[in-house]
Amino acid sequence: MQTVFDWAQADGVSETPLDRSGRAMTREQVIGRLLAENPTATREFLERFDDQQLAQYLAHLAVRDEPRGPSARPWQRQGHSPAIVGRECDD
Repeated sequence: MQTVFDWAQADGVSETPLDRSGRAMTREQVIGRLLAENPTATREFLERFDDQQLAQYLAHLAVRDEPRGPSARPWQRQGHSPAIVGRECDD
């Protein structure tokens, strides 16, 4: 079944997520979708990340919402992504 987040590629996550009609999402649209999916995030925080990182986060949130079970698509951390990440606020 195709979903709005089927832009993940076998070798990583595309830098250009697709919207429901199959058109490439702009950076603003990706950030808007992330804010809708995670209301605890802020626009200022998300602006700190590059397009690839935002696309990967959106893909992760999409997998989170899919049904669990034997037919579920597993989340696979990208090889270049560390398992544990910490960030400090510049403020």
